[in-house]
Amino acid sequence: MSLISILLISFLAALVVPVYALAVNSVVQNRMQGMVYVKAFNMLVLIPIAAFFVPERFVHLFGIFPTHWVFQSIDKATQNLSINLFTSIGFVFFLILLWLVSRIFIRKHFV
Repeated sequence: MSLISILLISFLAALVVPVYALAVNSVVQNRMQGMVYVKAFNMLVLIPIAAFFVPERFVHLFGIFPTHWVFQSIDKATQNLSINLFTSIGFVFFLILLWLVSRIFIRKHFV
């Protein structure tokens, strides 16, 4: 894998954390509920791994999950294929999600 691919995938994967943290904090009412949501979000993060075990024509049905684009970028990079499309879609998707959950978080905690 090239250094550029590694850096792009690292930056893309790094966007999971703020989206995850803001999403959990935006919907929970207390600590106990927060622990339950963390477990649920953990499952959502890993669901796109199933895309590696389905026929090729069904792979992008998992595209509604943000981590799908990270996993697909890694898959293409390990095959020495271009990751530009997958990382671009991933960055746009994560930035939109980050904007949405930030707005929800601010509205819940500061307004």
